[in-house]
Amino acid sequence: MGERKCILSCAILVAVIMPAAGAVSADEQKSTVSFNEYDLIQTLQASPINKLERQGHSQEEIMEIKGALLETKLVKRASLSQDKLRGLGYTADEISILKEIETTGQVDLSEAQLRAIAGTCTGTIVPNSAGKSEYRVSYEWEWDHAPVICYKDSFAIRWEAMGSDGLPVDSTAGSLTVGYVEYYDYDGYFSAIETLQPNRNNIEFNVVKFDFRVGSGTPEVSTYAKRGSGHVQIQKDAGVTRDFYYLKVGALYGHTVVNIGFPSLSVSAGGIGIGFSGGLSTDNIGGDKCKIDLNNQKTAISG
Repeated sequence: MGERKCILSCAILVAVIMPAAGAVSADEQKSTVSFNEYDLIQTLQASPINKLERQGHSQEEIMEIKGALLETKLVKRASLSQDKLRGLGYTADEISILKEIETTGQVDLSEAQLRAIAGTCTGTIVPNSAGKSEYRVSYEWEWDHAPVICYKDSFAIRWEAMGSDGLPVDSTAGSLTVGYVEYYDYDGYFSAIETLQPNRNNIEFNVVKFDFRVGSGTPEVSTYAKRGSGHVQIQKDAGVTRDFYYLKVGALYGHTVVNIGFPSLSVSAGGIGIGFSGGLSTDNIGGDKCKIDLNNQKTAISG
């Protein structure tokens, strides 16, 4: 795992997005969606081989997916010291499970135990300010402890501004759109913040994607991406006279389990449909969809 990484660092930048005066606070509007790394891997391993081939996976990648993907990583994770495991966020019970793996060299665990020691990623959309010509929205995600598989991940935010007539209003991301990833070391201490610029190559105008490395360093001196956020300034296109009435937003985290590159983003025509797909052993986690009105009130969108 360690040899595939490099250390990332950047200066801290704060106060990128400020709430509108009189708006409900962002903390009061957070609703979270979580997904566990074990469930992600189980879903991929259950995929038929012909489906994985149609997605563009090589035979080598399919063998890795179908093999002891999680178990191999857990044996390596279990070899870390108890201090480092605590630094990665594991509880005393979870450390006991990992140390049993180290002692036996076998991963003979229940689903509940595997789910406990795999990483759980939680994501949420946070409304920051709302107005007739501009919205500012954040997507925040966080791992409860270091994911077992640490390659290259991405997260994305897509929106659709709507007018009072129920029709879309042309909009685009402003210059204040930016992402951040916080890295922590294996002793549990903050290491650095990486500033991310949106990757908009071959993507529709109303979506931004941020790419980053999950892990960095060596087994002795390592860091991992514990949490991150994307901040989008959504503005009316020049010359548009119709006002925003409400905003629909979708956000998603894409976690790769085969080390061949960043997740590929796919979007449906119109709306806020968003997904990570393609030949990248990737699944969609920490997703959230919502509607935000001019009072900066967030309402969840199901489906």
